[in-house]
Amino acid sequence: VLQDFYENVVKVEGLNGQVDYFVNEDNKNYYLSASYLETMIQLADKTEKDYLDKTKFPDYIWDNDGEYISIEDLDTMLAEKYFGEVNGTIFETGSQYHFIFNLDTNMSDEEFIVRLSMLIIELSNYDFYTIDSSELHIYVLLNDSPVEITIRMMLLIEDNFNLQPQLFWSELMDTTIKGITYNENELQSIYDGYVTNETFNGYVLPNYK
Repeated sequence: VLQDFYENVVKVEGLNGQVDYFVNEDNKNYYLSASYLETMIQLADKTEKDYLDKTKFPDYIWDNDGEYISIEDLDTMLAEKYFGEVNGTIFETGSQYHFIFNLDTNMSDEEFIVRLSMLIIELSNYDFYTIDSSELHIYVLLNDSPVEITIRMMLLIEDNFNLQPQLFWSELMDTTIKGITYNENELQSIYDGYVTNETFNGYVLPNYK
């Protein structure tokens, strides 16, 4: 019993360095952010969701009709923005944020890495969805070959880091990339082209400012 308890204790470090500990229940993380809100919104009438004060949550988690944008919706929008049509997205949150999708594409490995790095930077803006987790894991089945990138979530949610895609493709700050090789000398020119052409300008969440 004690072993099971300790294996389910999760440590979360917040934006200001505060540390919280809590216990996962049925592999779900009921922390008062995205994971907890996901649960409350699905509950029956006259339950916890009636006590939600929407004014206390960031505007960007609601769509133009006032409906909650789920983590799964967010992941799908990000994947489609940067990669076009993907074969589904799956998310899992808790001590780790898992973002999973399949992609069949003719783009080069270098284009893929640059786009993935830009996706991660956009995701970092939406800290309501990520603050539960200590690590971000992105798994992509790229043309039937598995690619994995792992990043400390603290890198994404702390204000004292100037996020640039080079941090990720150069595997700095404990970032690791597995399952893909690429010519790092080509990445900067690809990224500069996207910036110049404003290929990925804007945000997927309609109310993010």
